[in-house]
Parts: sequence; structure tokens; C-alpha cells
Amino acid sequence: CPDECPTTMYQLSKLIKVLRDKDYKLDDKQWVLVSIDPERDTPDMIDKYAKGFDKDFIGVSNARPMLLSLATQLSVNNVMPNHSNQMDHSHLDNHVNNIILLDPNGDFAGIFRPPFDISRLSLTYQSVTN
Repeated sequence: CPDECPTTMYQLSKLIKVLRDKDYKLDDKQWVLVSIDPERDTPDMIDKYAKGFDKDFIGVSNARPMLLSLATQLSVNNVMPNHSNQMDHSHLDNHVNNIILLDPNGDFAGIFRPPFDISRLSLTYQSVTN
């Protein structure tokens, strides 16, 4: 997606900078971008893209069934079509640019929805993770 993902990733990188500036402990945190387009985004390609925003970002992709399973677990399963069609990428306009917060066990802990306000994101993130 040419518009939404770069904006969200940039905002997330700003959040991390704010947290680092406040000496917030981040070494045990993971920042993961999950591509919903496995036909176009190889794992290496999406990881390189994510790291372009911050060295600690991780970019991942997987086979469609695994991505559908993850999307269902995170209650965002309406963003991916159930079939693979390399020529049709219209679903890219339908995905969510939410930032989903998971606890260390991988359980849902919170969600941030655009538009993002960095100071509010920072305060909410700190309160949820402390």
C-alpha cells in the first residue's frame, strides 16, 4: 500500500523515538509489521521495508492460511480476501492501519487506531505496558 502503511510506520517510528528519549525500556519489546500481501511481499522484502523506518522493526509475511489465522485471532480477518489472486490487489485499499498491542504471551492487550497522536500513544503505551 503506497499511502497508509508508510504513514503508520512513520508514526510508529516517532512513538519509539519518544519512548527512547524518555529512557523507556524497549529491549524486551518487538515491533512487527505483518504484510497481508504474501504474493508481493516476501519475508525478506517486508523486513527490509520495516527496518527502513527503525532498525528494531521486524517485517514478516507468511503463507495466506497462516496470515488468515493471525488476522482472525486479532479480529481483523475482514481485511484479507480468502483467495489468492496475484493480479488483484484491490484488498490493499481495505486493510486496517491499526497498531495492535500484544502482551508477552501473545494475547491482545490494546489497539491504537488512526489518526495517531504521538503524545497520547506514548502515554497509553506506557500505561498499558507498565
